[in-house]
Amino acid sequence: MKIDWYKHYLEKGKLVLTKETLGENLKQDKPFLDILRKYVPARSKILEAGCGLGRTCISMSIKSYRVTAIDIDDRMLSLAQMSAKNCSQKIAFKKSDFFNLYKILKKNSFDCITHQGVLEHYSIKQIRNALNTQLKISPLVIFSVPIDSPYNKKYFHDNIYRNLWNEIFWIKSILKIFDIRYHKIARDRKDNLIVVLKRK
Repeated sequence: MKIDWYKHYLEKGKLVLTKETLGENLKQDKPFLDILRKYVPARSKILEAGCGLGRTCISMSIKSYRVTAIDIDDRMLSLAQMSAKNCSQKIAFKKSDFFNLYKILKKNSFDCITHQGVLEHYSIKQIRNALNTQLKISPLVIFSVPIDSPYNKKYFHDNIYRNLWNEIFWIKSILKIFDIRYHKIARDRKDNLIVVLKRK
């Protein structure tokens, strides 16, 4: 499903991070960063797949990870680059399709692939295909997705297609074919399920 994220964020009016808003961004990313640090040491090479506005890749860069960030939309990449510059972070930004990473990347190109709030916009088949591809490129994939919760039902008040599934459905059904090393529900910007997958 094609979503015009640039238009979506333009309507919200929150496009670019600044040094003044960086602290709040780091606070919101803390649950994800804490889990990331348990599995991926500092200075590791991370690919943020579907970086959007660049919030998470900037948080990871500040925590001393070597980050490459990709997105399919040039406009989103431009905004993410502006945010990185505002926050004095050196991140490699590239245009690429989330589902076709194998066309440009080799096995073990990165120590970990991350993404937040991407998979819920796709079908179960597409989700599994994307994760299988990512685990060929990196031995670890750490991601988060919003779950079905009262808070999220109030938080999401737009017309964007997303699957708000519960934790059990994600773990016992969608991800049952994968090696799940850890999972946890955490509140950052919303109620998210954070998952760590390891290559079998």
